[in-house]
Amino acid sequence: MRGRRLLLPFSWIYAAIVGIRRWLYRKGWISSASFPVTTICVGNLKVGGTGKTPLIEYLVKLTSPHYKIAILSRGYRRKSKGYNLSNQLAENEKNSDMLGDEPLQYVTKFTSIPVAVSEKRAVGIQRLLETYPDLDLILLDDAFQHLAVNYSHKILLTEYDDLYINDVPFPAGNLRESRRAARHADMVVVTKSPQNMDKVQASVVEEKLKLKSNQLLFFSTIQYNPLIPLTESADNVKMDTIKEVVVVTGIANSRNLLKYLENSFSKIVLFDFPDHYIYTEKDLEKICNFYQKSCNKNAIIVTTEKDWMRLKGIQQNCLSLLPLFLQPIEVKIVYEEELFKSKIEEYVRKN
Repeated sequence: MRGRRLLLPFSWIYAAIVGIRRWLYRKGWISSASFPVTTICVGNLKVGGTGKTPLIEYLVKLTSPHYKIAILSRGYRRKSKGYNLSNQLAENEKNSDMLGDEPLQYVTKFTSIPVAVSEKRAVGIQRLLETYPDLDLILLDDAFQHLAVNYSHKILLTEYDDLYINDVPFPAGNLRESRRAARHADMVVVTKSPQNMDKVQASVVEEKLKLKSNQLLFFSTIQYNPLIPLTESADNVKMDTIKEVVVVTGIANSRNLLKYLENSFSKIVLFDFPDHYIYTEKDLEKICNFYQKSCNKNAIIVTTEKDWMRLKGIQQNCLSLLPLFLQPIEVKIVYEEELFKSKIEEYVRKN
């Protein structure tokens, strides 16, 4: 970290350039597109994951029973280009290569919700409205820095143990832009907060963030749901006999997942890959060989929902013969959940 601090002058230059770009959009020197539909942008300042995907899923569950909604994402690390709409793809085309792992996860979970990917969000929104002109809401995943659209509302995420105020922009730090950009959010959600979060802890964070009077602050936590068997071998496992788990992840931070699994298993072996990692057959062979040579019958393999979106598309997948489980998660607003829900309802009805 100390070595990165030597790069601070470059961070200031980078932040200034990005800040000028945002200022030009705000002043109208570079135009932003507006649309006759509510658009809620969910994003962050930090490079990497802060919990955008589970919050989007929370918002889908909250709004889809009452409104016609769609999801628009960039489709990070997909191999396709341009605009793709899940509902216009053949079943064999609905994969992470065409959509990206996060959009594919949305498609898998919410089969009746249109999910689109487009590098250019304005193009994506326009194309969605051409196909679904009666949409009430479009949720945009990871678009806080995409300024070509004048979003109805912006939700900024930051992690409880890694607040953006304690970081600096790239390359000395991990921020995509200056901390001052947070003032353009309508709502800030502090993710991965303690489950027993109270108002005293919330007040400490609120004091640190120093939000503007018109900005709303909420706290969310991750809820881990029961493991889901993915293979025939996993179906036959007696969970009360399992002591060891092999964890396969390609996410930004697996710390919370490991901490949770430590409560149930005495031994954990981690195969940790970079965020959005594209797995190869060799990677899987390495994992399978380790399991077969080093693990006993009281061991299982666990992966995340995003990782499974990439793993299941591999043709020669030796994991299919092993006890492979999925660890599902969901977001829960720690307290003042009813206020959060009412504000989202207000956002959608406003347009």
